[in-house]
Amino acid sequence: MKMKFKHAKHRVEQIKGYGKMVMILPFTILGLIAAVIIKIFLPETAGITLKETIDEVVKDNNSKRMK
Repeated sequence: MKMKFKHAKHRVEQIKGYGKMVMILPFTILGLIAAVIIKIFLPETAGITLKETIDEVVKDNNSKRMK
């Protein structure tokens, strides 16, 4: 019975040593994968010039309504 507890105590020490890395690593990897997927598949403004002022947006919306 004592052998099991010694083994468990060793595991607890391992978890303390690797705990932060084990917790941070999956989130880091998933975050990087998500960033790459977003960059590749969601280029919302690729090749589009953005409006600089609110007046430009209003003028553009008004011209679209007139058509």
